[in-house]
Amino acid sequence: RIPWTRLPSAPLARLLGDPRPAVRDRARSPLISMGAEAFKALAQLRLPTVSREAAIRRRAIFTMAQIRSPDLGKELRSSLKDPAAEVRRAAARSLGELRIGEAVPELCAALNDEDPLLQRLAATALGRIGDRKAINSLFSSLQSDSQAVFEHAVRLALIEIGDPGECRPWLRNPSPHHQATALRVMEQIDPRSLNLEEVVPF
Repeated sequence: RIPWTRLPSAPLARLLGDPRPAVRDRARSPLISMGAEAFKALAQLRLPTVSREAAIRRRAIFTMAQIRSPDLGKELRSSLKDPAAEVRRAAARSLGELRIGEAVPELCAALNDEDPLLQRLAATALGRIGDRKAINSLFSSLQSDSQAVFEHAVRLALIEIGDPGECRPWLRNPSPHHQATALRVMEQIDPRSLNLEEVVPF
């Protein structure tokens, strides 16, 4: 029997690795309520050197993301370099949902990750954060053979950022693929941002 009301943060955090789903789910709520004390335990639990199982690290990240802490961005950004794709995905999703602007450089790098789902999650996160510094990285991540779902995620991110001026140089890019993307994005943001001479070639 688990003494829920008497468990300190570290052993409570370790219950995120319990084989019983009901136990794992129940452990999350008191951890979030503990705040800073639990955050430290979860920050340790999300380390590959502490938790060998990627699923435990992933659960630690999602739980940690529910706690207000000045170190949250740093911990999530670090997990974008985790060896397991499912952990990197959890970090990218959390960074986007929380709109942590300091993570833009790491999320831009994740656009070129080997994991296709992480690439899409990184694009979505960048769109939610809305920093125009990500625009060139989003365009550069597109290739002529990019998957349609990734192209869609990038276009949506660019539209969410909503800066047609930063997209305009890509209309003159040698790549027809990038030109077409810039045209579609600018048209969605503000059709008035397009000049006739820029549209006629298409």
